[in-house]
Amino acid sequence: MASSVRRIPRKGLGVFLLLCLVPAAALAEQWEPAVASDDSGHIYILYPQTGAVPDGPADLSSVMLSLSKDSGATWEPSRALTPPISSQSDPQIVIDPGDDHTVYATWLQNGGRDVIVAKSTDFGQSWALALATRSPDAVEKPVLAVRGRDVYAAFTYANALWVAASHDGGVRFTFAVKVLDSALNGALTGNGAVDISGNVFFAWEGYVGGRSATPQAQLFLSKSPDGKNWSTTLMDVSGLPAGCRAFRCEWGYLGAQIVVASDAGGALYALWTSSPPQAQTPAQKSERIYFAASTTGGETWSPRQDLSAARRGAKHVLPFMTAKAAGEVRVGWIDSRHTPRWTGFIRTSSSGGAVWSDEEVITAGPQGLFLRAETF
Repeated sequence: MASSVRRIPRKGLGVFLLLCLVPAAALAEQWEPAVASDDSGHIYILYPQTGAVPDGPADLSSVMLSLSKDSGATWEPSRALTPPISSQSDPQIVIDPGDDHTVYATWLQNGGRDVIVAKSTDFGQSWALALATRSPDAVEKPVLAVRGRDVYAAFTYANALWVAASHDGGVRFTFAVKVLDSALNGALTGNGAVDISGNVFFAWEGYVGGRSATPQAQLFLSKSPDGKNWSTTLMDVSGLPAGCRAFRCEWGYLGAQIVVASDAGGALYALWTSSPPQAQTPAQKSERIYFAASTTGGETWSPRQDLSAARRGAKHVLPFMTAKAAGEVRVGWIDSRHTPRWTGFIRTSSSGGAVWSDEEVITAGPQGLFLRAETF
């Protein structure tokens, strides 16, 4: 798939929505891109690609990097981040909020058993690699939380969240620690953040009930001062979206999701999608988008806010959020209010979520950014 990137021009936040829009099967297979940006105009897009990789094996997927130095006006030719010795998948990329300069990436290789963390201090021109963890079996969906010399790599394995920690800037990692002992049927990472006090947070989903009459997604936020000892808060419990059972999307990105962010003042924010666990009708089962804030390091939270103006029954998916200056937070999501198409929206706050801007469509043309339902 070929990619199109549109930037929302809001200084200092750099939120992007990346969408694969144009088929390019004759060239390569590309999927699951990740994106990060800094305040000096660098945009990094990381994605796995099979085929059409210069000097790369045709049957292995390589993690590819696309880089812009001028806020997306021009792009350098895409290149493999490192020559693959085995297929690479599930990439993520983040920028250290401490310096808004250092870039970290992670992905899986060696049959999904190795979690690799890469670091660049020269805006993506060169990379140092480290093995964060090696598992006896395949793991899923690594995500990063970084600030200064603290680098954390989280992933799911055996229906649980695990975290490996580095306190020397990603050179060496500790053995991975299981975050929560709980009888889950599955788990999925959301994202992570390190606050200005050095506490690390990971947002993630745990699934219970399997194929029972009332399967649920539990939305967790786990916290640690050092990556060794963890406490976990259950932020919400969600049912399955209408029609979800046939596609097992309770395990994926049409099911309930949660993300976390922390600003320069130390405030913590959570954004998630959920529906009532006991919902019966399709309208009741459609997930809404919720926000909450904490000024106590996640110990207490504001009442959740429903941020969407969409009618009841509209489906809400794919929450995303950034926070930088104290009190400055931006949130976004995609919903189905213009069914049968999906539309992306953002809202911003400079008061830590006390007051919000009106919804704004993420534009990519005269009619805004729309996806047909079958795109999902």
